[in-house]
Amino acid sequence: LEAILGRAVGEDDLEPDNLMFAEMGRSISATDYLAAVHGQHLWVRDMLRWWHPEGEGHPHGFDLLLTPVIATPPPPIGYLSGPEGGRRVGELLLFTAQFNVTGQPAVSLPLHRTPDGLPVGVQLVAAHGREDVLVRVAAQLEAAAPWPLIAPA
Repeated sequence: LEAILGRAVGEDDLEPDNLMFAEMGRSISATDYLAAVHGQHLWVRDMLRWWHPEGEGHPHGFDLLLTPVIATPPPPIGYLSGPEGGRRVGELLLFTAQFNVTGQPAVSLPLHRTPDGLPVGVQLVAAHGREDVLVRVAAQLEAAAPWPLIAPA
């Protein structure tokens, strides 16, 4: 960024959330950071085991996981602004963020509508390397119930 601006980056160049994250980063020791990364890797392994459980009753594992995209109807414009914005983003990512961490393929499909006509997303998640299953099922859902093209007026 400094090369683009031609000067040092100051606090006035950053969004408040970016400043907060930078300060959080400065407050964490390398030891604590590495412990957190290790914990995250253990958690990812646990998440990935869900797709291929061992034991009776689940001999073949699972092909897809179906979740909502968010737990509420779409929020109004401006909902993520202001002092509560960071917390609200976290609330909206409850069903999606973990698959960014695990690296699994996922897709959000606008399969429903609120009474006001806003799209309600459904998320499909596949096992690692199974984009083929995800894309096939998403295409079948779109063919069975096409969603309208919604463009700003």
